[in-house]
Formats: sequence, C-alpha cells, structure tokens
Amino acid sequence: MWSVLSFELSYRFRRPATYIYLAILFLISFLFAATDAISISGAVGNIHKNSPYTIYQVMLILTLLGTLIISAVMGVPVYRDYEHHFHEIMFTLPVSKAQYLGGRFLGSYFTTLFIFFGIPLGILTGLVMPWIDKEVLGPFMLNAYVLPFLYIVIPNVFILGVMFFATGSLFRNQLAIYLQGMVFFIFYLVLTSATGDVENNPKFALFDVFGITPSFYVTRYLTAFEKNLQTIPLESYLLWNRLLWIVIALIGALVTYRLFQFSKASPFVLRSRNIQKKISAENLSHISLLETSKDYSFSTRLQQWLQMVRFDFFGTIRSVPFIAIWICGVILILGQMPQIGKMFGTTIYPVTYAIIDDLTGNFTLFTLIIITFYSGELVWKERERGIHLITDSLPVSRYALITAKFFAMCLIVAMMQFTVLFIGILIQTLKGFYRYDIDVYLKTLFVSQYPSLILLVLLAFFIHSMVNNKFIGHTLMIAYFVGRMAAAAMGITHKMIWYGNIPSAPYSDMNGYGHFLYPKYMFLLYWGSLGLILFVLGVMMNRHGSEIGIKARWKIFLQQWKYSRGKKIVWSLLLVFIVSGCFIFYNTNILHKFKSDKAVRHEQAEYEKRFRKYLDFNQPRITAVNVNIDLVPEKRYAAIKGYYIIQNKSALPIDTFLITWAHENIKINRFGFDILADEVENYQKQFVIYKLAHPLQPNDSTKVYFDIEYINNGFANSEEELGLVNNGTFINNNYLPAFGYSESFELTDNSDRKKEELPRKNHTMRLLSDSASRNNTYLANDADWIRYECIISTSPDQIAVSPGYLQKEWTQNGRRYFHYKMDAPMVNFYSFLSARYEVFRDSFQGINIEIFYHKTHSWNIEKMNKAIKKTLAYCQKNFSPYQFRQVRILEFPRYETFAQSFPNTIPFSEAIGFIYDVSKDTDIDNAFYVTSHEVAHQWWGHQVCGANSQGSTLMVESMAQYTALMVMEKEFGKDAMEKFLKYELDGYLSGRSIERINEQPIARNDGQGYIHYQKGSLVMYAMKDYLGEDTLNAALHRFIKTYGFQSPPYVQAPQFVQYIADATPDSLKQVIEDMFNRITLFDLKCVEAAYKKKGNKYEVTLDIETAKIYADSMGNETGVKPNDWIDVGIMKYDGTGKHSYQYLQKQLFTGGRKTLVITVDNKPSKAGIDPLHKLIDRNSEDNIKEVKSLQ
Repeated sequence: MWSVLSFELSYRFRRPATYIYLAILFLISFLFAATDAISISGAVGNIHKNSPYTIYQVMLILTLLGTLIISAVMGVPVYRDYEHHFHEIMFTLPVSKAQYLGGRFLGSYFTTLFIFFGIPLGILTGLVMPWIDKEVLGPFMLNAYVLPFLYIVIPNVFILGVMFFATGSLFRNQLAIYLQGMVFFIFYLVLTSATGDVENNPKFALFDVFGITPSFYVTRYLTAFEKNLQTIPLESYLLWNRLLWIVIALIGALVTYRLFQFSKASPFVLRSRNIQKKISAENLSHISLLETSKDYSFSTRLQQWLQMVRFDFFGTIRSVPFIAIWICGVILILGQMPQIGKMFGTTIYPVTYAIIDDLTGNFTLFTLIIITFYSGELVWKERERGIHLITDSLPVSRYALITAKFFAMCLIVAMMQFTVLFIGILIQTLKGFYRYDIDVYLKTLFVSQYPSLILLVLLAFFIHSMVNNKFIGHTLMIAYFVGRMAAAAMGITHKMIWYGNIPSAPYSDMNGYGHFLYPKYMFLLYWGSLGLILFVLGVMMNRHGSEIGIKARWKIFLQQWKYSRGKKIVWSLLLVFIVSGCFIFYNTNILHKFKSDKAVRHEQAEYEKRFRKYLDFNQPRITAVNVNIDLVPEKRYAAIKGYYIIQNKSALPIDTFLITWAHENIKINRFGFDILADEVENYQKQFVIYKLAHPLQPNDSTKVYFDIEYINNGFANSEEELGLVNNGTFINNNYLPAFGYSESFELTDNSDRKKEELPRKNHTMRLLSDSASRNNTYLANDADWIRYECIISTSPDQIAVSPGYLQKEWTQNGRRYFHYKMDAPMVNFYSFLSARYEVFRDSFQGINIEIFYHKTHSWNIEKMNKAIKKTLAYCQKNFSPYQFRQVRILEFPRYETFAQSFPNTIPFSEAIGFIYDVSKDTDIDNAFYVTSHEVAHQWWGHQVCGANSQGSTLMVESMAQYTALMVMEKEFGKDAMEKFLKYELDGYLSGRSIERINEQPIARNDGQGYIHYQKGSLVMYAMKDYLGEDTLNAALHRFIKTYGFQSPPYVQAPQFVQYIADATPDSLKQVIEDMFNRITLFDLKCVEAAYKKKGNKYEVTLDIETAKIYADSMGNETGVKPNDWIDVGIMKYDGTGKHSYQYLQKQLFTGGRKTLVITVDNKPSKAGIDPLHKLIDRNSEDNIKEVKSLQ
C-alpha cells in the first residue's frame, strides 16, 4: 500500500491544481478575516471574528462550498487510471485490491486535508493584519481552530471522500461524480427547508451529511458570551450525526472494496443493446448518391439555422447531465413544497405570486448552473469532439453558428422557466387551489425574470468565445457571481456598475407589477445593449480553424471589424448603451439623489454630531392636526395641505423651532407659522432650524401651515418609496413635518459608529433614570393627545381611509373625496390609505366593524371579524371601555409584511393575514392571532403608551401579545397554546443568540423585538398562570384606569410591573423579579416517566431534574438554587388519537432531582415538566417523555 500511497501523494503534490485549491480556500478565509469583502455567518454584533463559533461557522460553510474540491480530488484517483489507460499497466503489477484502493484513497484523502488546511491558515493570517480593529477580536484559543478541523473538516472530507471515491471507482464516470455532489447539495437544501420549522429540527438534524443542520441545532441558542469563549460541543444531535455518517462512510468503503474489480469494464456501465451491421463493399454497392444543387437563398439559410438551433437544443436537453440537473432541481422544489410560506407552522394559500417566489428562489440556482455549464459546452462542442476543422470549413457563417447556439441556450432557459410554471400549477392543484393566474406566471417568469437570465447567457458566450480553455471560462463565470456578491458586501450598490444588476419587480395581487417594470426595462436596455456588444465582439474574436493564438485571433478580428457588419452593429449598440446609461443616470442620480451605503452612514453620523445637542431642546406640542391630502395613485403623487395647532406646554418661552422632514423627495410649496420666524440653518433639507422673532410664551398656541407635494419623477437606483402606489397606497404621518431632534436617525450598529468616530451605543432607548424621557411617549416626540381631521381625495374607483369617522363622501371633478374626523383625543399617529377595495361590514355591541380587502382575498375575512369581536369583548370586560365607535382593517400590498394599529384603523399586509390557510385543526390561526394583537393595541398603545425609555414596549407590544394569547386560548384551547408558545420560546432564544448590543430584562428592554414579542408572550402567559387570569387582569384594569390617556410625565415599565407585583402574594414575589427584572433561564428535564395500574387508577412516577440560571446582558450565566412552582403535566390519548391533559398542576422544585408520584384516572400517554413551555428552558425537548408501563 505504501508504494501506491507514495505515488499518489507524489502525483498530487506535483499538480498545480492542489495548490490552486489551497490558495482558493486560503484567500476566501483571509478576505473574511481581514476585510468586509466576504461575509460568512458568525461574526456579527458582539461576536468576535476569532471566536470559536465564528471559526466553526467558517470551516462549516467552506467545507460545504468545498464539496467541488473534494469531488475533484477524491472522485478521480481510480477513474484517472482508466481515463489515461494506465489501468492496464497498473493491474499487471503485484498489487492487491486493498493496497491499490487503500493507497489511492489515502493519498487523495491526505491531499484534500492539506488543501483544507488553507482555511485555518487563511483565518490566522487575516487576523494578524495590521489594519484589523482589535475590538472585533477576542483572546486567541488554539482549540477554536483545532476542534472544528477535527470534527467537521476531517470527518466531512472522509465521508464525502468515500462517497466520491466509491462512485469514481465503480462507475468510472466523471458525470456520476458530478451528479453525486449535486444530490448531496440538494439533500442539504431540502433539510434546511424542513428544519426551518422548529418542530422538525430534531427529526432531520441526523441526516445532514455536511453536519450543518445539527451544528445549527446545538448552537442556535448560544449567547454572544458563549460564542466568544466556548468551543462548540460535540454532543447531542451533532455527535450522533457525525457517528452516523462515519458508519455510513465505512459501509460505503466496504461495499466499494467488495464490488471493485481489476477489469476494464465497470460493473455499473450500461451496455447498448444495439447490434451494428457489418459494412462491406457489397452493402455499399447498392447505395446511390443523391443529386444536389447549390442554394444560398435566405430561406435555405434560415432552414439551416433553425436546424442548427434544433440540433443544439435537443442535443442538450437529451443529455444525461442536463436531465440529471433538471431532475435534481425538480426534486428540490417538490421536496420543499410542505414548507412554502409557513408562519408558526401554518401554510398560506398557494397564490401564484407566492408559489413563483418560492419556486424560483430555489430553482434559479439550477438555471444558473445550466447557463454556466452548458453555454460553455455549446461553444466548445465541436472543438472538444475534434470536428471543428470540418464545421469551420462549411459554407455557414460564424454568426449563424454562434447565434444558433445562443438561441438554443435561450430555449433551454425558457424550458427551465416553463418547468417552474408547470410545477407551480401542479403544486396549486395538489393543494386544491385552482386560481392559477396564468398571466402572472407568464409575466413574472418571461417578462420580468427571463431577460435577466439571457443577459447571463450573453456574458457566458462572450467569456467562452474569448478564452482558450473551457474550464477557465467556467471559472470566470463563477468568479462573476462571487464578485457580484462581494461587490454588494463592499457597498458597491449602484446598478449601473455591475453587469446584469437589474432591479426586481415584485408582483402584488393588489397592485400588480405597479411601477417596478419601467426601471427594470430601462436597466435591461442598458445591460442588454452591452451584453449584445460583448456577444458580437465574442463572435468576431471566436476561435476559427486551427488558429487559436491570441495574435492570430486579433488579426482575424481586425479583418472582421473592417469588412463585416459587426462593426455597425457594435457602434449602434454602443449608442444605445450610452444613451440609456445617461437616461438611467439622470433618473437615479439627478431626479433621485443616489447615495452609497457609506454616504448614508456618514450623513447619519453628521446629523448626530451636529444636532444631538438639541435632543431635549424645549419644543412646542402639537395639539390638533387638520389635513387635506390629494392622492393621485396612478402617478404616485400626493399633495398635502394643512395645519397644526401647536402649544407651548412648558414653563419657559420657546424661541427656536426645530423641524424634521423624514422624506427627501418632497417639494415644499409653503411652510410657515402664524408668528414671524427666520430659517437659520438647513441640513440636507431634512433638519431645519427657525429662529422666532418673538418667543412663544408658556401656554400660548399658534398655527403651523404646510403645503407640500410628493412627486415621484422617474425612478431611483433602489426603489425606496413603497407607500405611494397605483392600488394600495399606505402612508403615515412621517410624510408630514415633525418637531425636534429624532434619535431614530442615529446609527445603531456599533461597528458603523466606530467608523464614523461616534461613541459606542449600549442602549437604543433612553435609560429609565433619564427624567427627560418621560416628557414623550416612544411613539411621538412632539405631541401628547391631538384632535384630528382629514379630507382625503383619490381616484374615482378607489376608497380612501384615514383614522376617524367618515363625515361625508362626495365626487367632484372626477375625483372621490372622503372627510374623516375623530371625536376623541388620539395619539399623534395616523395614516392614509387608498385602494380599489371590497368592504365587509358588521357590528358588535354598537361598534362598527369594517374590513377593506382585495376582491380575491376573502378567505379569512370571517376569521378576522371573529377575532375583532372576541378581542373587543375581552378587552372591554377586563381592561377598559373601547374609546372609539368603529374598528377597521385595511389590506395593503405585500411590499411590507406587517400589520400596524392606528386609532380605530389597522392596515394589514396582504402577505400575512389575508392569505393564510388555516384548514387543519393543528394549525395556528395566524389571521386570528395577528388581528387580535392589532386590535389589542387600541388599548395597549392607544390608551396607555409608555415613556420614551427602556421597557416601554412591555406595556404596548407585550401586552398586545398577552391579550391575543388570552383570546386565542379561549377560542382554541390550551393545546393550541402549547404549540404557539413553543414557537415563541424558540424565537426568543434564537433572538438573544444574535443580539448585536446587549440583552436586557423585559422591564428594561431596548425595543428588541425578540424580547417584547416572544419573551413578552412567555412572561405574561406565565404570570397569568401564577396569579390567575382574573387577578392579573384586575391589576391591569387598575393600571390602565390610572394611566390611560395620561399627560406627561409618562408612565415607565417599573410602575407597570409594580401593579402586577401588588397583586402577587409574598410567596411569589421572586417570580416578579425573575420574570421582569432579570434574565432568567431554566434547565428542566423529565428523566423517567412510568406508570403502574392500580385498580381503576394509574400511578405515575416521574423523575424530574431542575436547575435555574441568571444571565447578564452579554449572556454570561450564573447558576442559582431554584425555589419555584412549575407545571407538571400528564397527558392521555383522547378519542381522536390526540393528547389532552388529565393532570396539570404546579409542584415546588428546589433544584436537583425530584421524584413525584401522581395518581390519575386514565392511562397516561406522555408526562413531564413545564409542558406548555411557559418558562424559558434552553432545552425544552427533554421536558416531556412517553410514559412507560412498569407491569
């Protein structure tokens, strides 16, 4: 074996490819460590670039991307002997099968490990570069490099190496090796899709050959502190995954050894059954030659060209590699079908645009592979087969030959797009959905997406026409894709710079393609003309005959340029390219001010540096708003006139007004005051300072007048204005002027702040100790409660809506007018919407209910209506009366995916509530849940809204979550809560693992969504459980009675928590501290669960382990002794085969192991601790066990 091994190693280390592969991995790793050009998941926020977690992620991802390298090295050792006919010599030597296979395998294996050593070497080299910011680095840990290499790189190279080696040795076919790599990659993508559902993580983690899925599973809840200092543990599903695949690899090696034969023929080669007839002179003597004539007419040339297109097209799609790639793509998208559009485990109705988004998101990868691979195959086909001298001598122009191949490739791409169309229709049919929207399929796939793909075909043909090696051409195409991603990471975002960078054109059922196709077509014209220029130049420079040297080809090109029509074509296309480029530049850089990411960052920093001194500057308060807004949806235009009434509510005179404009594309026709004022400073037309001639005295009021227009001329580089659209306009009061300095404009990412020489931000909300923060709510800096009135006009076929009650509707001069007025004070937070709506109307206890929806989205209207009624009933019974006489829900296009609660008006994205398919009993009704959450905001946010300080979202978002949970529990039962809270627990633990600043207790949270949404659900549901729903709601009732509709100083989170604490018995005071004021985690485990039948009863014995942990803001943990009452549950099977609780009570746990004996009436099925996931347990999978019989 040693002789074969030494020969293989000698061969490999003499090959340039070995060092090229090493250099590639080294360079990628180096660029990641030393620059921002390459971003690999791991080093974000507080996580160091040299943390064990980051290094682990880099090795994991690069091992996945390095699959091609593994296949290139490990798949060919035996195949190479057959390819070069060396096997006939090798098999005559006195070498056993074990020596031959073992030597070849080990030599390639050691070579591959040497190549992959470039990863840690590149990271280490990059991290010692002098320009590296030392703040992004932690302590050097040798294990951080060694351990991932030991249980990721070494096993993966072995596992994949055995598979590729086996395929190459037994099939002796490079295609089989290539397809095997595709299968591995597709299998990984399907698993990734499946593990997106938190319920499926444990099931699928074992089957990922790369180890990425189980790695995610064991690291998904690690905090920044743990990621920076702890090596990734080889345990749980990661350990079993590694062992499973190593065993599979060993079995594969054994099978390879048993099946391999020292023979020329492979045991897996399919032999043709066709029997060729002998050709003899006698056979040939009967053949008569056809008479021919020369015909160079256009129709003949056209027929020849069409025949060439047909030949190349069918020759490609009938090839085994193409069929294999196509099948792999189809399997991938069919395998991901169950996960399409899921939220909380609930799928959406398979509306056409959603199906297209999901399918093309996955299938486009295979289309790009086809373009990259087969463009080169078509260009190089004749030369590789050695018939190029014949074809080049035929009376067919090179333009005809190359354009035929190009059009064949275009047809292949079209076939890939049709595949998406047919599979999309198939999926819709299988799901019982028959509204196919064929026009949407055709427009999206062939009008919006297809031209962008053809641009890549043009580029691929140009590259392969210019280079003298097919594999260099493939490499350059891959480099193009990598460079495009790297350019975006480096802030090169202008679409005129990188070839083929085309704006997207999202489709909405409400708004169609809206205004997105126009800029897309302009960029297509721009890049298309350049692509055609490259294509023509490529044809003129293409290899012809035996002259392939660059000098010879250049001479031929000059002749072609001088005498062919290509020169005129190129000049014409160049003119189109220049003119369209100028037009695009005019739109993106003159009509719209293009700003790079760096420029935007610098402007934000400059704003903070210059004006933060005005943070708590005394400003007037808006007390009334009167607005006239004219919407012209078809032009995406809005004219807004109106006035504010402002009042000096402070004890000091105000001599300076600070005005903020949040939008740039605004034309100010008039802006002024009833009192004299001079503009003394104007920063970027977004922050303007006015000096008053006479100060506004305490308690005095005045008016502010504005007459502004929002004009969307042309198009921007990246579409930023998504509110003003043809059908489904949704804009809010951010379009109007505001008073004071806005902290929301400040940079929040600390790495960006350091680049701009700004101090680090440890909090994104004002501290509780900051008394000035109590002067404002976190929703508005310049108003308390306002009077509101609005007249809004729109197109005659649309309905316009704004908060308040409709006073009058009329039509005038071809426009439709609506007059709204609110009869009660409301927060300074309002919106304007306009669309072609269908309207559902109902009422509940004197409250009018209206749901404005798109005509094809009526599926969940009744569910929303029911949720509105149930939530109104619950909140009025438990908290306070509803302050309005009406509640509305209005659908808006899917460009944003949220719902938002304004006074008596709730805009709701078409992408979330309206298209969810809640047809199964096990589904979480998301339409019901989101509706209930937003209606609850009419109390939590519109009656009580906390100060502009830490923790205030507890009183708004967390309380809306709690309300929705209570309404859902009464509607769907506790079993539904178990599933929902499981998702909330996963969302919180996952969110804290990627915290970019500092995690805070919920009562001091900095507006982090994963805290006030996900943790808020868990905390408030647990408090309901500890105190009882009636007791908790009584405390909330007292709180809202005290602080509802209050004036400054506004309530803060500690006061809210105190109301709950006052209702809590002394024995549970620690629960308040743990839930609200600390970051508290539990480690709960059901070790054993068994039962004995005693008469008609069942005695259940449970062994429970409990531990309790406090964490700081960085995730550093400290164990403490628990003394907590925690749920213990015992389930039974009901008549439908589902689990239901027959016992659910709290038990006191003080840490360590505890045995419980509980008697129940029915045969137990499952049992455990905290089965509803009310507490924050980082490993909730071991809370429940199947109950075994001891008899």
